[in-house]
Amino acid sequence: MTNRFSPYFIGVLLLHAIVIFGGIRFSQNLNQLSSLSKPTQTFKLQVASTVRPTPPQPVVAKKVIKEVAKTETPKKVQETPVEAKKVSDEVVKETVISSTSTQHINDLRSQYKAQLRSKIEENKHYPPMSRRLGQEGTVVVAFTLLKDGHIIDITLDTPSPFERLNASALEAVKKVKRFLPIPDELGEKKMDIKVPIKFFTI
Repeated sequence: MTNRFSPYFIGVLLLHAIVIFGGIRFSQNLNQLSSLSKPTQTFKLQVASTVRPTPPQPVVAKKVIKEVAKTETPKKVQETPVEAKKVSDEVVKETVISSTSTQHINDLRSQYKAQLRSKIEENKHYPPMSRRLGQEGTVVVAFTLLKDGHIIDITLDTPSPFERLNASALEAVKKVKRFLPIPDELGEKKMDIKVPIKFFTI
């Protein structure tokens, strides 16, 4: 009987051995799978934990934008030669206007004084005795011209050696009495003037 069932018994043992060995291999595979699955979960958690702190990026972006704006503003200032040219043109224009107005005032003052000297020259009288005696010279008369044209404080600034010529020069200024008012454009309330009056036979 033992010889009859020995092949069967051996087969059963082999089957049990295969089952047991297969179970061990299956459990090992499960352990390996579980060990592999755990790191993926932790990796996901780590990725999630590293991704969550990213919201502050907009603040960094704003700072970057501000810094870029600060660095770009000098370029904009430098890239406006047209505006700089306009400013320089306006300065040149104002300078030309001011110089033109100054020149106009100087011309007006010169014309006004020339008219006054012409008026004094009309009143000049060369004394006949001085002419016969050959007395000649230039007498400089100083006076103050008020805003309304009145002449005051008439004096001899540089007299000649001849009294008749000095007296005649003073009389020429006194005869004017009142001249044209000082133009408003000159902006002067009075003028201190010196006029040379010449006495020559030729």
